[in-house]
Amino acid sequence: ELQNVGTTNITLSPDTAGIEESISNLVASFNAAVDEIDTHRGSGTGALRGNSLPSDLASVIKQLTQYQSGGASVSTLADVGLEVDKSGHLQFNSATFATAMNQHSNEVRSFLGSSLDGGFLKAASDVLSRVDSLSGGILTDATSNIARALSAEDSHIADQQERIAVMEENLRQRMGAADALIALLEQRATMITGLFEAAKANNNNA
Repeated sequence: ELQNVGTTNITLSPDTAGIEESISNLVASFNAAVDEIDTHRGSGTGALRGNSLPSDLASVIKQLTQYQSGGASVSTLADVGLEVDKSGHLQFNSATFATAMNQHSNEVRSFLGSSLDGGFLKAASDVLSRVDSLSGGILTDATSNIARALSAEDSHIADQQERIAVMEENLRQRMGAADALIALLEQRATMITGLFEAAKANNNNA
């Protein structure tokens, strides 16, 4: 309630807590994606090691860190406190962000934008849509390629199993024929041995 006529000074400052929390969540998600991709590249032991997909994904998310706007004072991620370290992870400098918000709050908000209306978030949304789009997305195409490769491998395995089955059957037949031949030879050997012994006995009697 106003008690008397007079003057007063009111200082307004933007509430940055919500924006900082969103940026921190973005940083955590980005770094988790980088860590996961790294498990499938280089010396990593992931299931996709040697596949081009991890490198393709790394190239896509790297584009997020290179975003620039046309702002005079806020035009790069570094201007809002987001910096990429040597390992490719994002680091959030809250002090730099607070300074930018205090001095150029409108430019910061314009730089961040939204997923629909422009700015960094719109660019990030567009880049990520290239990853999981149902038509032509990197993950979609990779999934289809892997499925085709697995189908071809299954077909190859089935063909090899059929060939092995044929070879096994042929081997059984040959072994059966060999056993029959061995038995015949043993019979003839026994017969010849008997003939020799009979001839020897006749010679002794003579």
